[in-house]
Amino acid sequence: MGRLAPRPLLLALLSLALCRGRVVRVPTGTLVRVVGTELVIPCNVSDYDGPSEQNFDWSFSSLGSSFVELASTWEVGFPAQLYQERLQRGEILLRRTANDAVELHIKNVQPSDQGHYKCSTPST
Repeated sequence: MGRLAPRPLLLALLSLALCRGRVVRVPTGTLVRVVGTELVIPCNVSDYDGPSEQNFDWSFSSLGSSFVELASTWEVGFPAQLYQERLQRGEILLRRTANDAVELHIKNVQPSDQGHYKCSTPST
């Protein structure tokens, strides 16, 4: 029996910004990934008043649904129950690249990962 060809996933990025001058940035546009590959989305903040090391929250919305908490550099209990197991296994993780920047890593992307991702900074 032949193996099905991998299906690309469309992943949309939303950036939250505009609170007292801070700017939160993620790449613009739509990302397309093949099921089983890794997804890396960078996020950084600039033009802010506050601590030099910023905290980041990532949220996710599957197509047509409300945003749910995915991962946080600040709150241990932040993630929705749905994602806690994948976080514990290291399939979803945040990697700090600078005091004002992180990357969201999703290993082994699945069809259920298709949707909108939102990065925010709760500490500014």
